[in-house]
Amino acid sequence: MNLSELIKDKIEAIQKIRSLRDLYFISDHIERAQILLIQGRNDGDSEKFTESILRNNLAFEAILREAYLLYKGESSGKMPLAQIEDYFLKNPILSNKIMNELKRYREQWRNESTHAYSAKYDEHDAFFSVISLLGFAHIFLSEMLRKLAYDIEKQEYLYDKELEQKIKEQSLFEAIIHSLIKWTSNISNQQFLNLSEAELIGRIEAFLHSSIPRVSFFDEKRPLADNLHFDLVAYRGSEIVVLEIKQGHYVNIYDRAIIQLDRMLEFVDGASGICFIYNHKFKDDYAYDTVSRKYKRGSSEIAILHPSSMDPG
Repeated sequence: MNLSELIKDKIEAIQKIRSLRDLYFISDHIERAQILLIQGRNDGDSEKFTESILRNNLAFEAILREAYLLYKGESSGKMPLAQIEDYFLKNPILSNKIMNELKRYREQWRNESTHAYSAKYDEHDAFFSVISLLGFAHIFLSEMLRKLAYDIEKQEYLYDKELEQKIKEQSLFEAIIHSLIKWTSNISNQQFLNLSEAELIGRIEAFLHSSIPRVSFFDEKRPLADNLHFDLVAYRGSEIVVLEIKQGHYVNIYDRAIIQLDRMLEFVDGASGICFIYNHKFKDDYAYDTVSRKYKRGSSEIAILHPSSMDPG
């Protein structure tokens, strides 16, 4: 797996939605940091290890400045980087995962290499700096992509009286199922967009937010349970629905999705589960199958939502 290519893919996906041209500097700096690491190892030139870390620092700064533009809605201009970092650290904007990676990179690499002008680094330092920066860049760019997709879906949402009447008296579990079916019919009119995971989650969250009255979502800034990772968790009053969003084919996903939902629902009292299987190659209507699962705390209902022509067997 080429991690640098994954970063480039994220940047290209963001550019298709909104022009943030300085994002390209991120991949440039990352590539140069890796070249310097390799040159330092091959040439025996330890100075290049330090230069590699400094390049990573530039990529780190580029990510934060472009993220500031996206979330704050204004350019950071000549604002000191420390002030931009404080903006994200003091405001509940980003997930805990990104916040932890931001703090880790800042404390381990940026602060020391920026302020300790006599610091010298070896190959291991440069290697770990590259890996740390790649991880940070990947999850932060994914979060930015998810936000952009969410904003687009919100802007495109059209009030649907028929859907409102249909889900008015339904449970949250049923309302989400029928809202997702409606969303897929809307998407089919856009020739079934080939969406990334981050885009898919962002758009679905926005549509459910818009179509279902009083629905809210847990996220990593307000976790539902420690050490459990969910794509989306919707709640309304005492009702909780865990959503796992997958891409692929029913036969390849079903068993894995049930196991994953079982593990989550075991720890979430009173919750139901939905696995939404998205496949842009199938352009027909969506159907769903339901199963009842028993846990120590009681039973829960699980729905598997999939293109109707996708073979469940």
